[in-house]
Amino acid sequence: LRQLARLEEMAIETEFKALSEELAGLKAMIASPTKQSKLISVGLDDVRKALISPRRTTIGQPVDVSGLAPVEAFIPREAITVILSERGWIRAAKGKVDDPSELKFKEGDQLGWLVPAFTTDRILIAATDGRVFTVPADKLASGRGHGEPLRLMIDLEEGAGIVGVLAHQPGAKVLVASKAGYGFVAPEDDLIAQKRGGKQVLNGEMLALLRVTGDHVATIGDNIKALIFPLSELPEMGRGKGVKLQAFKQGGLADVAVFDAETGPEWVDGGGRRRNWPDWKDWLGKRAAAGRQGPRGLRKFR
Repeated sequence: LRQLARLEEMAIETEFKALSEELAGLKAMIASPTKQSKLISVGLDDVRKALISPRRTTIGQPVDVSGLAPVEAFIPREAITVILSERGWIRAAKGKVDDPSELKFKEGDQLGWLVPAFTTDRILIAATDGRVFTVPADKLASGRGHGEPLRLMIDLEEGAGIVGVLAHQPGAKVLVASKAGYGFVAPEDDLIAQKRGGKQVLNGEMLALLRVTGDHVATIGDNIKALIFPLSELPEMGRGKGVKLQAFKQGGLADVAVFDAETGPEWVDGGGRRRNWPDWKDWLGKRAAAGRQGPRGLRKFR
């Protein structure tokens, strides 16, 4: 037992000696900034050796991607027809839809917009809250079913409705009109939005987003008074309120159209039949005028 006790005593003395030396070293290091810097340097060297090696990724020079093909170049260009129902279900049918009456919708729903496009196009969707959204055509659901809710693709405000759907054409221009009777011409390229929230284009309630395909504008108010004036009287701008299209004592703008003077405008009667407007020049006037009573049956252009 005395021998075992002696062995334990020797182990304790050895451990005490080692701890005393370590304590003396720590006190010396605390008292010496030079020794502290040397210890830190040794630690950093150990970290560098552990983390940095030829096998790990290095930071190089950025690659010039200007000459690379865009992502759209890998999308097959195929003709489609974008179908948007009045309740906001969107899909894309292959090719051209010859007979819209054969399209199927959910119970209580019906066709809202039918837009020819290509899978490589970007679809512009205008809402009543003045925003324009951009949806890639190749992301649309197949036309075999009912499609999917448009709200899953864009952040459309609750209560906002759709007033226009276009397949984007680079370099083209559109007429933006508000329910209050104001409007302007905007380049389509300025309407492209990169986010789900769209791009605020109009300050006010939007009534229509129409591609500019002519040189005159025809408007009709809730009071059934019509006015026609040259498109050149409208300013071109990217966003804003615009200028007054037609003056109203009561109500606002009911509909608007852009047409070519050589062919004249058309309008839709109560039965859905399209009618020519041969004497349209009798309604020709200055922008922001009150206009005059429209032809019998005229309520809208589209």
